[in-house]
Amino acid sequence: IEEQSCPSEENGCWQTSKHFHQTFLNFANYFVQVDTHANYQYDASGIGRIQFRGAPVALCCSVPFTKEPHYTMDIENPTPLSIAGGIESNDGWHYGWEEDTAYRITKLQVQEDCGRILMECVLPNQQTLTQTVVVTENGVSITAKGNGKIALTLPVFAFDGKTKPSICTEDNKVCVSYQNWRCSYTTDGIIKDTGLLYGNRNGHYERFDALGVNEVTVQIVIEKE
Repeated sequence: IEEQSCPSEENGCWQTSKHFHQTFLNFANYFVQVDTHANYQYDASGIGRIQFRGAPVALCCSVPFTKEPHYTMDIENPTPLSIAGGIESNDGWHYGWEEDTAYRITKLQVQEDCGRILMECVLPNQQTLTQTVVVTENGVSITAKGNGKIALTLPVFAFDGKTKPSICTEDNKVCVSYQNWRCSYTTDGIIKDTGLLYGNRNGHYERFDALGVNEVTVQIVIEKE
């Protein structure tokens, strides 16, 4: 067998079989993973992992959140959670991490200057969102589009069991600093602190939502402080 680079060592995108329902995108120093049909005893559908080479894995999101995990947690999650779009309807908000959401990857490509994932998300109430993920050497841009009020849910790292990272917010930005690294979320909409706390196998996360009308974009940048 000839020696060759593993996928994490070069720019690339790939999908597993439908039985594992994972989509991966690696570009520059960023890594993105999408689960399109999660096992809700352990995970949630949507963007469950965004990592940067050399940065603490928990800093952005490295494990999605489930409401009823088949493993021990110290707090109870109010809902499942991932980085995913949401849309407001007559009966309230619905999100791409809800259990009966159907995902379809419509484009997966790597070009010279970026990697890209396009996906269609049909929510349990049959409303449809499109989500676009664009990864460059400068960060990860996520856009959710639909009709009406739109959200992108953002788990922001808040506690590793010993240390509470520093979190600061502005109208259109939230930043978390941890172990001399910073992860910033900047939106063309507005940032809302939901006040909800979630836990996964890496620690606790505070949920923020980026809100817009018909469309909202969040730029995620992970960098050394």
